[in-house]
Amino acid sequence: MKYQLEKYRGPQSRYCCPECGVKGCFTRYINTETGQYIHSTVGMCSRLNKCGYHYPPRQYYADNPSVRIRSDPQRTVSKPKVVTQSSTELCTIDVKYYYDSIARPDCAYLRWLRSVLGDSTTELIKQLYHIGSTEDDRAVFWQIDRLGQIRTAKVMAYDEHTGKRLKGVKGACDWMHSILKREGKLSSDWTLTQCLYGEHLLSSEQFKNRPIAIVESYKTAHIAAATLSDYFWMSVDNLNGLTAKRLESLKGRRVVLFPDAGAGYTEWSGKAQQIASTVGCQITVSNWLTSNLTDEQIAGGADIADVLIELLAVGH
Repeated sequence: MKYQLEKYRGPQSRYCCPECGVKGCFTRYINTETGQYIHSTVGMCSRLNKCGYHYPPRQYYADNPSVRIRSDPQRTVSKPKVVTQSSTELCTIDVKYYYDSIARPDCAYLRWLRSVLGDSTTELIKQLYHIGSTEDDRAVFWQIDRLGQIRTAKVMAYDEHTGKRLKGVKGACDWMHSILKREGKLSSDWTLTQCLYGEHLLSSEQFKNRPIAIVESYKTAHIAAATLSDYFWMSVDNLNGLTAKRLESLKGRRVVLFPDAGAGYTEWSGKAQQIASTVGCQITVSNWLTSNLTDEQIAGGADIADVLIELLAVGH
């Protein structure tokens, strides 16, 4: 690739965004052959939910046909050094990988979601939750915190006809930080700090006054958000993901837990009040599932998405 986003070399390699005017959040594109910038406006803003500015080289040259394809001579970029991060510094993912995933055609999961929810609703969910795709058709579920910082993403393979996760396939379930580490794009001391899935929406006026509903899986959050809009739906990824640390951004909010049936309901009910006390929020555990499922469904650990998908199918 002739052009790429400048790798992080410290604060001096991040600039003021030409769109939102915030300092230290703008990454410029460079010409990899010359080590020079394209133009001071050509790059990406890392403030995804506040700004989202992205001006790639291709668009710049299309907008400025009289400009020869050359680099901006105002500064040459030296070869990047390996940057290590201290254990106390929050480790994040470069916004470049987010934009790469969002720009790709829909993956199998999104194609299935369109068959269930329709095009317009799926597009809304895709944009709200920043659902991306990989080159090999897997879904990318980005964890972006309330400040717009990318913590990581879960990368998962789905069957586009059933919406079920593919298991036993290489790479069927992976993490973006793990992938980037294996490719040598993250330093060996990069440390994961997860946040709630959907946390970036906490700053949105649209969800400011809605009670927060928390489920286990990403898919459940998507289906519920499309059908039960009285709540603001978030996910903790799995049964053990419900922790005070993960929920610390919900201080002062009203939270309703919708655990999967069976063991999920038992475990989340047992820890809800301790978490509420630690975080400083109000938490209740919904028994909606146990009241609307058969004994067989409860024994199988069904979740709210299973019920909602059945209702959607009947509605169609």
